[in-house]
Parts: sequence; C-alpha cells; structure tokens
Amino acid sequence: MTEFVALSKAGHSGFGYAPDKPFSFAGNWSFIALSQAELGSVLPLYPICFQKNENGIQIGMPTGLGGVNCLVHPQNGRFLLPYAPAILRKYPYDLIKPADGEPVLCAFAAEKGFAKGRGEAIIDDENELTEKGKALLRFLQNLNASFEQTTKACSQLAAFGLLVPLLFQYKDPQNGELKTAREDLFRVDEHKLNRLDAEQLQTLMSVGAMSLIYAHLFSLQHLRRVSEATQNFAKLKQQRATRIENLDAFFGEEASDVLKFE
Repeated sequence: MTEFVALSKAGHSGFGYAPDKPFSFAGNWSFIALSQAELGSVLPLYPICFQKNENGIQIGMPTGLGGVNCLVHPQNGRFLLPYAPAILRKYPYDLIKPADGEPVLCAFAAEKGFAKGRGEAIIDDENELTEKGKALLRFLQNLNASFEQTTKACSQLAAFGLLVPLLFQYKDPQNGELKTAREDLFRVDEHKLNRLDAEQLQTLMSVGAMSLIYAHLFSLQHLRRVSEATQNFAKLKQQRATRIENLDAFFGEEASDVLKFE
C-alpha cells in the first residue's frame, strides 16, 4: 500500500518536488484514469475506454498492449503526449480524508524527489501554504471532485449494462498473426445505448455520463495509437537518452492543461 505522510511545518517547511525523471513512477501503469474534466483534452489525441478492476469501473487511457506504460519515455521519464493526465501531475501529493476529519494535504513518503530545497516550497516557515501550495490544494480539491463525479457516471453505465469487452486486436510483429490484447478493457455498446428508455437516458444525463459516452465513442477512431505507442516505446528503449522524444507527429498539437497545478 502506498504510504503518505501529512505535510507540516515541523517536517516539511521548505520542501518541494523536483524529479529527475518526472513520470517514471508510472512506468508500470497499464491504464491511466481520467477525470471527466480532462476528457476533452485527451479526445483529439488518444483512445478513451473503460477498465474494470477491484475498485470498480474507471474511464481512462490504455497505455500499451501489456503491463508497461508505453506513454512514458523509458529513458528520461517524460510523458509522450502533449497532455499529461492530472493523476500523473498530482504526484507525489494527494488530499486524503481521514475517517473522522477534514481532508489533509499529504505527500508520498518514499519519493526522493520530494525534499527540502527541491523545487518550489509547498509550506513556508510560518506553517502556511505558499502560493505554490495554495495552487496545489485547489488543484487536488478540483481533481477529487471531478473524479467523484466521474466515478458516479461510470457506475451508472455499468448498472445499465452498457459496458462490453473491447476486442483489441493487433498483428504479432514476429509472425503477423492476429492476436487479442487487454482483456481488462471495455467499451459502450451502442446498440444497448440506443435501446434505453427516456427515464434511463435522463438518469445518465443527471450523473454526467453522457459526456463520458460521447468522448469515449469519438476517441475510438484513435485506437490504433495504442499499438503505435507500443511500437514507438520499443524503439525508444533501444536509444540513448540524448534528446526528449514525443509522439506529437501523429498524436496532435500541444494541449493546454486542465485542472492546472501551477
């Protein structure tokens, strides 16, 4: 279990975060969850689908064909899309609510990049949040609220039985055989969606699920980019970290950040 420590003047005055490889911590993530507020930023760049896990249903980005995150540069830890999802950008911080209290600003205790004198300080000598800390707090509050709404919408889609397996097929580069990957991914069944009655559609609208459906369906035109990212990642692993690579050539123009943490 990831261990977080509450930020305080006594322990973290002057502490900031300045990683050497910014997103290398997510190198083994096979799926990156998205909040509802971010879907418009990812839609022009990459496919958006659903994943079922032990915690329920989430919407987000499959990062490759296997258990490796092919959207993070294997050498320098940079994200290879113009838009980096908020769940990555919030690291190593989080806003955690104890059972009997208000949410507390915390940081991942084991992160070496979070240290005194590294990056802009979050807490000053007066035990007050710096401007950087205030921006971080607003970012986390907005992100948590957006994820809460997104979770409700995803749960309603599952409750109506609208999610079916996404048959993700690709050609084996060694023998050309057609194979199926990522059995954990799901898509919206348009035929089932079209058979919903007016009351069910109103329910979906009330929880904000329709925006998830539209973003997901429109984004499926980019499904090939998952295999393209996997191929590109394999090439990058063979290169020296002499320059920053990205996939802008076929993933689109630079996107502005959402829920921005300045």
